[in-house]
Amino acid sequence: MTKNQKYTKKIKRNSKKQIKLYITPDELCMLDKEYFRFVLYEKLLNHIFNLLKIKNKYGVSYNINQTKNAVDRLIMNLINDIHKPNHIFFTDFTKNDFIKYKEYRKFIDELKEKKVIKRTDNIKNISRKIADLFYNINLEYLSKVKHLKYSKIVKTDLEKPILKRKDIYLIDWDSYIEIHYKNYTKYISKVRYDKIRNNYTKISDYQFLRIILRYSLTKDSGQQWSYGDDELYLMIKDKFNINCELFGSPLNFIMPRYCSMFLDTDEPTGSYGSFYNILDNDNFKTTSTGSFYSPPYVPSLMDETSKMIDDILNIFNKQNIDYNIICFLPNWEDSEHFKTLTNSKYHITNKKLEIGDYICQKKSINQKLLLSFPSRCILLNSIANQEKDKKHYNKLIKDFKESMNYIYNEANEFKKQK
Repeated sequence: MTKNQKYTKKIKRNSKKQIKLYITPDELCMLDKEYFRFVLYEKLLNHIFNLLKIKNKYGVSYNINQTKNAVDRLIMNLINDIHKPNHIFFTDFTKNDFIKYKEYRKFIDELKEKKVIKRTDNIKNISRKIADLFYNINLEYLSKVKHLKYSKIVKTDLEKPILKRKDIYLIDWDSYIEIHYKNYTKYISKVRYDKIRNNYTKISDYQFLRIILRYSLTKDSGQQWSYGDDELYLMIKDKFNINCELFGSPLNFIMPRYCSMFLDTDEPTGSYGSFYNILDNDNFKTTSTGSFYSPPYVPSLMDETSKMIDDILNIFNKQNIDYNIICFLPNWEDSEHFKTLTNSKYHITNKKLEIGDYICQKKSINQKLLLSFPSRCILLNSIANQEKDKKHYNKLIKDFKESMNYIYNEANEFKKQK
């Protein structure tokens, strides 16, 4: 039974109601471009599975999950490093560019480490063949979308898209929304659906579907999981005056403002755009009161962005503004980002969370689980370490301990329910 079948079985106990969609032909053209990214992403994965001789059976093979997660991490690096929206993975790399790209080499090393690629394999040959797949998939995307535009003179089905209710529809199952766009299906909780559509501005059907299709690039990615339940974030928000998440997406943000990979699709929902550009964002500097820092667990990305945390705190320190950053991270004590954050002059305190001490949640569908590795929570503040009066510092320590107790209690309650 697939994940979608499981959700369908669960959802259909509730009442069914189809949501009317209002989309223009021009908007359908743009949505088809986004959908075509998903089609080619699936094609790329299947080609890689075949090349590596992995049996392609959904959700069963360890090697499938490891390979897919590695591909997703590589795509996220491409998106963050080279943002060219006209290309499928936001990069126009040549075959040789992929081979030289450090994150591509790490991607191959990860497949070796996970024993997806075996020692007996011709690794150099496999590496070049996968680079060829990425390159050719991008060429295929460019050739297709070039002709994808609305025209009254119909030459192909793609040039005059029609909103067919059997192909494109949303169903409200009370607690869940079922989203269909041709062969792509996505389930999100009703709470998440309402938050995406109404958080910052009220967005249209077209804007909503474009977001959903854009994030199909990392379908059901582990990168959409985040710490704790919504109440944890709201409790910490009140204690530390936080209103921003430095890494998020429409599928998992909780705070009113957040940073995400895709400004073009996400801005109407409250996104500042890429975290890499946040230091140049005047709106962030004047309206942000505190932040969560929980980046994707991609080592190079974490090493780079952790250095920017001090830069953010420097800005508020110079203005003598009390600004907190709460970090949720894996407990990789030998990593550069761990050392950067714990050795920062703004570091206040931190706490290691053992396996079973905390839960994570996929906020798009309200699914929770206990992760199988230790974690670390770190608190940084812009001014507390330089104040002579330690009342502020002591209150931060007290509030941090209470937050940690909430995390423990949350995990214990979850274990009782299991």
